[in-house]
Amino acid sequence: MRELIAAGVNVAVSSNNIRNAFIPSGRGDLLEIGLLLAHAAQMSGAAERAIIPALFTHNAARALGIQDEYGIAPGKPADLVVLETKKLERHHHRSAGEAIRREKRRDSRREYQRNQVACLRHGGLIAEV
Repeated sequence: MRELIAAGVNVAVSSNNIRNAFIPSGRGDLLEIGLLLAHAAQMSGAAERAIIPALFTHNAARALGIQDEYGIAPGKPADLVVLETKKLERHHHRSAGEAIRREKRRDSRREYQRNQVACLRHGGLIAEV
């Protein structure tokens, strides 16, 4: 996978395995899939881990041909998942991978994966934990 990314290929990741015969423990959680990907693809360096969120966000949108509608900006659909963090201002200027990694250093008892606290579709709350 590293070679494809280095060559400029748009590599995207997704999963449809949600508690089925192939992955009975699957939850449809792309953060979980990202952690599995990092392990399976041996993407353990900081720079490699930092690109993993783009594989199932921006790159996936490009693969689907919806990159112009994708993202968080005025006029876009505002489909997003809100993750827990202790202080948002710590991370506003960082990539998702960097924010997760730095938060991990601050609290070594926590895992890299953050809990989801809310999910929005077209700007409206559809799930809250």
